[in-house]
Amino acid sequence: MNDKMTDKMDDDTRTELEAAAFRGLVAHFRKRTDVQNIDVMNLAGFCSNCLSKWYLAAAEDKGLELTYAEAREIVYGMPYGEWKDQYQTEASEEQKRLYEETKPLHAEISGHGKSAGSGHIAPPIAPPGTPPMNEDIPELWPSSGFRLLERDPDGRLAVTD
Repeated sequence: MNDKMTDKMDDDTRTELEAAAFRGLVAHFRKRTDVQNIDVMNLAGFCSNCLSKWYLAAAEDKGLELTYAEAREIVYGMPYGEWKDQYQTEASEEQKRLYEETKPLHAEISGHGKSAGSGHIAPPIAPPGTPPMNEDIPELWPSSGFRLLERDPDGRLAVTD
């Protein structure tokens, strides 16, 4: 990190502040159930599903067993199916058009894996069985740039083609 403020603090303090910011963001998303994931994707390039995938990737980085459904429940504050039934609306044609138009700006869901020294996030990787960023637009999945991860015979994650 090259930021002057974060250079002055120890890693534990920085991590605590980042965790507090994450908790604040999650609490805000939980409060604003009127805001649709596709709208956040179109405006900001990420959504609650992205947060869930980043959370899952961070757990994997730490060797923790966590499913995508569990990560979503942590972020949404309830099982995703329940949240979807209560709050999600069908995407309009305009929302779908904007989604396609802004796709190059969408977050890369790759967890915390960075190539050594590059500072760039690795190519997008989605955990096994992970649905598209917005499940209501399944036709977008093949062109999303995501690659799937599978466990090899030794239990390690491996990218599939």
